[in-house]
Amino acid sequence: MCVCVREYMGPSPSGFSEKLVSMKHWSPGTVFTQNLRVFAKTIDFSKVNEGSDVYIVNFITSKKLDTGRKSVDWNWIICRQKKIGAPGNDYAFCKDEPDPDDPLNTLVTNKKNPLVLDGKITRFNGDKCCDSCFYDGTWMPDCFLSTQNPDKNKMFDNTISWTPAIGKNSANLSDRTEYWSYTFFMVGESEACINYNCSESAVFMNTKTHMNMPSLSAPDILVDLLPGTLFSYTVTTSSHKTELVAS
Repeated sequence: MCVCVREYMGPSPSGFSEKLVSMKHWSPGTVFTQNLRVFAKTIDFSKVNEGSDVYIVNFITSKKLDTGRKSVDWNWIICRQKKIGAPGNDYAFCKDEPDPDDPLNTLVTNKKNPLVLDGKITRFNGDKCCDSCFYDGTWMPDCFLSTQNPDKNKMFDNTISWTPAIGKNSANLSDRTEYWSYTFFMVGESEACINYNCSESAVFMNTKTHMNMPSLSAPDILVDLLPGTLFSYTVTTSSHKTELVAS
């Protein structure tokens, strides 16, 4: 299975969504696990902060997000913050706070998306990449000679597990009757950092203009999810698994 990844800030990015039908009320301790076997022909995952870092973003919402072009449901999900004295920037879920990139301007503030209950952001580039037993359409027996895989720097083969911090004390949790799991992919810098010094509010002040803009970077990055990629979650009394097969 192949997904097209870009530096997207807006409705319906490349990824997946699923209603958690097994839960009418949130079960604290629910664990989400993703066995990720990823190949990207044009990306060197061993290189970090060189403009083409690939991220997977996971989060839980209290409703199905509207993907229409005028939707504001996707605003203020993740925010980009500049590093001081170091290359690259960091992504985090947006919070109600003054924008860290413009701390002297009290009128520029970030906001927490009220529909997002919790989430996790993982970067493929870096120390967890570049060690896969998958090569040339098959698996190496017992990972023999995997270090000599000529495509190793283009691969990410790891398991991500996270337990959403959603509990009985969460605001209005008892009033919620459904939960949605979202997973999407991003590459490189956000529009906020490319055009507005990492100020997300400058993008969201005029969503119409943003949505009509062409892609900000090179053509979309193609990311292959190889056979064996598995998305699953486990609650106290049940489990759910979705296996993605390459196409």
